[in-house]
Amino acid sequence: MEHSILITLPLKERHIEKIRTAFPDAAVHFFPGNKSVTEYHAGCTIYLGIPTREEFEASPNLAMIQAGYAGVDALPLDLLEKRETIITSAKGIHNTQMSELFFAMVLYCGRNMGAWSAQKIKREWNKQPVKDTFFLGGKTLCIVGYGTIGKKIAMIAQTFDMRVTGVRSGVAPEDRLNDPFTDEIIPADELMDTLSTSDVVLNLLPLTPATENFFNAERLGAMKAGSIFVNLGRGGTVDDEALINALDNETVRCAALDVFREEPLPEEHPFWSHPRIIITPHIGGLMPDYWGAVVDLFIENLRRYINAEEVLNVVDKEKGY
Repeated sequence: MEHSILITLPLKERHIEKIRTAFPDAAVHFFPGNKSVTEYHAGCTIYLGIPTREEFEASPNLAMIQAGYAGVDALPLDLLEKRETIITSAKGIHNTQMSELFFAMVLYCGRNMGAWSAQKIKREWNKQPVKDTFFLGGKTLCIVGYGTIGKKIAMIAQTFDMRVTGVRSGVAPEDRLNDPFTDEIIPADELMDTLSTSDVVLNLLPLTPATENFFNAERLGAMKAGSIFVNLGRGGTVDDEALINALDNETVRCAALDVFREEPLPEEHPFWSHPRIIITPHIGGLMPDYWGAVVDLFIENLRRYINAEEVLNVVDKEKGY
């Protein structure tokens, strides 16, 4: 079957040429930014990017969508559930850079790097901030939304002599203690007790109806006093006001955030001015040639699809990830 590939990701010409070389019989249409693509919808069979609701409705022959990111909450999943269109995510290409950002954030907070930076500006030689140092050795890390990124982080955490608990929506009894990178994997309904004993809590949850505001006042309030909270999942899974309250009452020592409910984060948002919040502008998964990695994954997945082999990172339409 000759495929018609529609691409709306901001790729370079070298990326497009790589796709054309891999699939010489396919018609490749490249429109970065969803511009002027209407005439190609009817014949489109493969989509590289995130089709809008209107694009999807106008593409009755769409067989596979390769998203450019791990999260697919921007897709019209309610419409996709009614079709057999395969959705694949870019899960797996972010593991190294996400894990490094996580430890950069935790070490920055735990080792009081903000205090040392402030002292350097003032040319002040003062060892007093050492008394508030948060060492990782012997601490417990709770990873909520334990998947491929979580496994990479858990593996590194072991080298810091941390105890690691992974949290998933559902866990078979025989799997709780069988993961080589964690001390235990627990289901989400057991999270409350774990939060109260965890020194670092990492949120890697996707945004779905079931996870919106997952970290609410109750769960944030249940965290261990003086703990660190890191959000590398989705901004909408955290109640902003509840997080600020948890910081102000010192339940949470420090929050490190890479994702936000509204992006870019509005200038007037209180996160900007809070002294114990670290902010990065949703760069956790980025790398110098991010789109090159996405294209390589897309080529492998389309090759598998054409050869009737199992494709990678298939999204469960009902769960939304």
